[in-house]
Amino acid sequence: MFNCERANLVLVHRLKRYLYRIVKKGTEDCLSQHPLAKGITGSVVLSSKPRLTNEIDKQFDREIDDPLAEIGDGAHQAYSLLSVPVFT
Repeated sequence: MFNCERANLVLVHRLKRYLYRIVKKGTEDCLSQHPLAKGITGSVVLSSKPRLTNEIDKQFDREIDDPLAEIGDGAHQAYSLLSVPVFT
């Protein structure tokens, strides 16, 4: 849709105040849990507003904001980030 290089899906549990990130490693799905206010993802969750970050700033946390962090691919640094909350 946006011709993006990678995508990241993070689920939120507002009562427990956690972000849950699911990453596919080969044929396995790996789940990691993070504090609600972590990284740019956390700030988007707390504000409930979309955010376009054209230059990665100090709020960027590779562990939660970069989908390639789990597989250890540091060769492709992120330069911009579009974060959009989706409510159901």
